[in-house]
Amino acid sequence: MELWRITQSVPPIDSIIMTFDPHQLTVWHFAALFTVLFWIYACRLLQLAYASVRWPTVEGTVTKSRVVESTRDSGAAVWQPEVQFQYEVAGKSYFGKTFSYKLNRGTTAGDSARIVSDYPEGRTVTVFYNPASLRRAVLENGAGRNNWIVFFITTFFAVGVTWAVFFQSKQIH
Repeated sequence: MELWRITQSVPPIDSIIMTFDPHQLTVWHFAALFTVLFWIYACRLLQLAYASVRWPTVEGTVTKSRVVESTRDSGAAVWQPEVQFQYEVAGKSYFGKTFSYKLNRGTTAGDSARIVSDYPEGRTVTVFYNPASLRRAVLENGAGRNNWIVFFITTFFAVGVTWAVFFQSKQIH
């Protein structure tokens, strides 16, 4: 008798499965998608930064070192250090261009100039390489404070925007 009452209270499957209605997509849906994608990027960068602390090292040589200036849409100038290096693992030569996974390293002219002066062309450097993917390597391992700031901000927005999308969809139906 009890089982009969339970099965009678279950709604039909048609009412459970939501159909996709493109007219109900809102700015919140796109904001949620963008925020979640950026959060995934922040998590991956943080994971790589912390994994790089345990990577083995080899000696390498800086092959290119310069400050690259670009202009944002707002007209503000941005400076980025461009440091490329060569290293060898198990007799095979590799080239790297990611000097660090730390976020916000070298966005000012002075910061970029200091990084470039630390890694002049021809300098012998310690290279931290990923043993699972030998092409992935950095000159500075670990994460910085900004990695955590971006992670927490994107987590906050991902939760908030996801809640807003859920709350809005509940009001529509």
